[in-house]
Amino acid sequence: MAYVSQESICKTLLTDANKAIKKGEFSQAEKLLCDAVQRLENAAGPVHPRIANVLIRLGEFYANQGRHAEAEGQFR
Repeated sequence: MAYVSQESICKTLLTDANKAIKKGEFSQAEKLLCDAVQRLENAAGPVHPRIANVLIRLGEFYANQGRHAEAEGQFR
């Protein structure tokens, strides 16, 4: 079995989340985005710069859903 980095997995999760958003599958998209955050935090620690990009994407997702309090939490 080939080794696949957490970063590579996260890129796939983000791509899949974007596809789910386009299909209107918002619950699935949220799960994928949260999974990407969790995987990166576990692999690189909670303050790694790449996590910021995923948190921004999650915050944008929440803002677009009208979930402003949750969005604000992702931008802090």
